[in-house]
Amino acid sequence: GYYDVLEEGIVFIEWGEKFPEALPDDHLVVFLEVGAGDERVMTFRGAGPRSAQVAEAWGARIGAEQGETA
Repeated sequence: GYYDVLEEGIVFIEWGEKFPEALPDDHLVVFLEVGAGDERVMTFRGAGPRSAQVAEAWGARIGAEQGETA
C-alpha cells in the first residue's frame, strides 16, 4: 500500500497539503508556478534534514546548469 511505497523510494503526491497527516515527517515540498510567458518557476523546500539536503543539492545543480552563481 501507500505506506510501503513511502519506505522504498520517491513518491510524488499532488495536493499533498490536503493530507498532511499522511506525509512523512521528512518530505520535500515542490511548487510549480506559472511565470512570465511560457516560463515555469519551480521552488522546493525540505521539511526535514534529509529533504533539506536534497533541496539544497537540487538548487545548486539547477543553478549551475543555468549558469547562475551563488
